[in-house]
Amino acid sequence: MSKAKTCPHCGGQDITTGTLKVGNGEAQVVIAGKPDGFLGVIPYTTSPIQVKVCRSCGYLTLFARQLTDLLAIEPDSDDAA
Repeated sequence: MSKAKTCPHCGGQDITTGTLKVGNGEAQVVIAGKPDGFLGVIPYTTSPIQVKVCRSCGYLTLFARQLTDLLAIEPDSDDAA
């Protein structure tokens, strides 16, 4: 998790941290891996999203809270974005 003390957009010093919610639950990043060769099961992993917000300009920065879990799965393709 980044410990930035200034906003990269405006240089403001008032940064607050929160959790991104969608409806009644937390938003999550989902990474799907390559299907296995036998049953075609697609492994996946998720991570809740943490948000840092500049209270001066509203600039948002998103972070995966469980980055090591996301890195454990080899993505199906590099152009999934």
